[in-house]
Amino acid sequence: MGEVNNVHPVSGKRRAWKIIPEHRSALPFISKLSPLHAKGSFTDFDFCVTRYKEGDLFAGGIYLNGSGLPDWVRENPNESTENTDIVIWHVFGITHIVRAEDAPVMATE
Repeated sequence: MGEVNNVHPVSGKRRAWKIIPEHRSALPFISKLSPLHAKGSFTDFDFCVTRYKEGDLFAGGIYLNGSGLPDWVRENPNESTENTDIVIWHVFGITHIVRAEDAPVMATE
C-alpha cells in the first residue's frame, strides 16, 4: 500500500498521474440487449477508478463472466476513492470484424 497525501517536494502539491488517451476507445458492436453483453460489459466505459482490493485483477472477471468491474462498481456505487490506494481501469482496444477465414482460430495482427 502506498502513502496517502504524498506531497511533491518541488511543487508542494499532492503527487498525481494524468492519463491522456489519444482517442475514445472503440465501442463493442454487440447490443446491450444481447445476453452476451454481460461478459464484456466493462467495455462500455473507457475509464473507471476503484479502491484497491486484493483479488480484483481482471476487469471482466477471472473467467470473463461479467463478474468483474461492473459488479464491483455496482456493489458500492458511492464508494470514495479519496486518500486511499486506487486502481485505474483504462479500457482500450479495437473492434475486430470477424471473417469466415478466422475460424476456427482467430488470426493475430
